[in-house]
Amino acid sequence: MALLLCSQMAYAQSDTVRMAHIGLVYPLSTNGKDAKNYTNYGSFHVLGGVSAGEKSFCLSGIATAVVHNADGFILSGVVNHIGGNSKGMQMAGVTNYSGGTVKGFQIAGFNNIARNANGLQMAGFSNIVKDSAFGAQMAGFSNIAKVSGTQAAGFVNVSKSTQGAQMAGFANVSKAIRGAQLAGFANIAREVEGMQASGFINVAKKVKGVQVAGFINIADSCDYPIGLINIIKNGEQYIGLTVDESASTMVALRSGSKKMYGILAVGINPLHDELRYGMEGGIGMNIPLSPAFRFKTEFTVLSLTDFTNGVFMKSSVRILPALKIGNRFEAFAGPSFGFSNYPLDLGDELNLQYLWSRRSKGTFYGLNVGAMAGVQVRL
Repeated sequence: MALLLCSQMAYAQSDTVRMAHIGLVYPLSTNGKDAKNYTNYGSFHVLGGVSAGEKSFCLSGIATAVVHNADGFILSGVVNHIGGNSKGMQMAGVTNYSGGTVKGFQIAGFNNIARNANGLQMAGFSNIVKDSAFGAQMAGFSNIAKVSGTQAAGFVNVSKSTQGAQMAGFANVSKAIRGAQLAGFANIAREVEGMQASGFINVAKKVKGVQVAGFINIADSCDYPIGLINIIKNGEQYIGLTVDESASTMVALRSGSKKMYGILAVGINPLHDELRYGMEGGIGMNIPLSPAFRFKTEFTVLSLTDFTNGVFMKSSVRILPALKIGNRFEAFAGPSFGFSNYPLDLGDELNLQYLWSRRSKGTFYGLNVGAMAGVQVRL
């Protein structure tokens, strides 16, 4: 009886597994109309084929449809459709789809779709994972996953949780990220452990690390925001008036955390018509010595122009002792060390005292020691 049962099981197994499956298009193949019931070690279809599973490789001119699981190398000119799990590599000219978990690679000209992915997804347009993607998603336009390892897209990445990196040409969106968000325009996250870096804006609720933005950072808490404007809920925002050794007078916004802040200022130089209008940007760090006294170390770039005759540029390092007056006011003054460059004769009227200077190819370069003083009020 046992011998008969074993022989029946062996017969049933051999009846559903084929060494090879060759055809033109379903059902014109060696497995015929019952192809969806057979698992194959190797398959080749001129146009398209159907099977219950694949164990080694499957090559199709247009499309491959696997009802259950597929292991090995699956290559189709247009689309691969795997109903269950897959291990190995899927390559398609347009789309790879897996209804289960992909372990290995999905490479498609347009998009990859899977419930879970553990490995690498590469697509010309988008990668979509319904649940978790551990590994890397790289797409020309967008990556979408609930949980992701690394996402790199030409336009946008969306993930509920990211452990690794999100890199996008335009925007990254993640509820929680441990690693880095790098975007050409914007990063948005609820919690960040690591770094947010974007060309324009970063938005987060809680940041344990660094925010770097070309223009603005927004967060409830962040000790190290690096941007021209930093709106930090538990931080500091000051508006003030400053004047330097060249009489450049600026209205400046200093905003950020209690440790680091950004500087954005506009103003005038009342003494020099050719350098009448000014703009300044930079970053600063606070070094506290007592509740009422601290040093402000600043790195800034100042430009002066009348929009006709050229631009005077000065990059400066400042060390400014600062005294708090009450809860809202602060006064500061100190020395600066600057590097200036401008078209010949344009900036000579500022009468700066240069430690070193050079004239080359119509441009003046010089190093000078100066000073700056200011007062500001907390917003």
